[in-house]
Amino acid sequence: MKYSLDILNRAGAVINAKRNAAVKIFEENRELAYKTVPEISDIDATLSASGVAISKEVLSGNKDFKKAFEKIKENNNKLISKKRNLLKEAGLGEDFLDIKYECKKCNDTGYVNAMPCECLLNVAEDLYKNDSKNIISDETNSFATFDLDYYPESLNNLPCREIMRNIFENCVNFAQEFSLTSPNLLIYGNTGIGKTHITLAISQKVKKKGFDVVYMSAPDLFTSLEKERFNQETVLEGMRKVTTCDLLVIDDLGAEFTTSFTISALYNIVNTRLFSNLPTIITANLSPSEISERYTDRIASRLIGSYEHLHFIGNDI
Repeated sequence: MKYSLDILNRAGAVINAKRNAAVKIFEENRELAYKTVPEISDIDATLSASGVAISKEVLSGNKDFKKAFEKIKENNNKLISKKRNLLKEAGLGEDFLDIKYECKKCNDTGYVNAMPCECLLNVAEDLYKNDSKNIISDETNSFATFDLDYYPESLNNLPCREIMRNIFENCVNFAQEFSLTSPNLLIYGNTGIGKTHITLAISQKVKKKGFDVVYMSAPDLFTSLEKERFNQETVLEGMRKVTTCDLLVIDDLGAEFTTSFTISALYNIVNTRLFSNLPTIITANLSPSEISERYTDRIASRLIGSYEHLHFIGNDI
């Protein structure tokens, strides 16, 4: 399965934390071993110095370098064996100073020969599944349950059901053919006529194809980002995630409490994703003209000029 850069980075952080934990335990064990058997400290110092000795032999141009190297290696093996015996005699166990990495294949680095290790991919899979829980996954919000019979044949002298059938087919095709070159969608219309249903259906389908999807309502998104701004420990992870995920869905734009922060954050998200050629879906109860009135010209021009518009019509379902 293809994982987004965001998920791989988060998985890498998990693996790195395991490595740091293993190293910390080793350092604590080493301190105890040195106190219990001081001779072990001397042995470690000698072993460390052997690396310098090998370097000197290489730089000296000694023709008998191989012979000298083998002698140093033999002496090191004897010292290592002696250290293990001392640890065992002290009741600590001969492997007491071995670093206990959780993954023996990569030593908790996440990579083997520059390729992702199985442990990293397992963590990425867990993160992917956990992220999937953020998208409603029951059958009440799927393409199969999107019933066109809810829409009248005609509404305000317009062929309502035919228009919605075309929009529905467009959305199904978007989900089935989704790629990182897919277009941006602005889905707008009155409340209660299926915009959230269709975007959830799209999100589920795209998620199942292995893409990284972030789905959030506008109020939740901007509230989360504003809280993050005042929490330095998060390092703006939320903003990075919504600007780098494969597909971002912002539902119900206009329902948020509009402030200078929300306008700035929206511009940053929209502009960054356009610049990165990453698809975005935005739903709104606002028409394009109302979007122009509510948000800055810079935002409106991007939402109006760089997004395909799907105008939902119908009665409140």
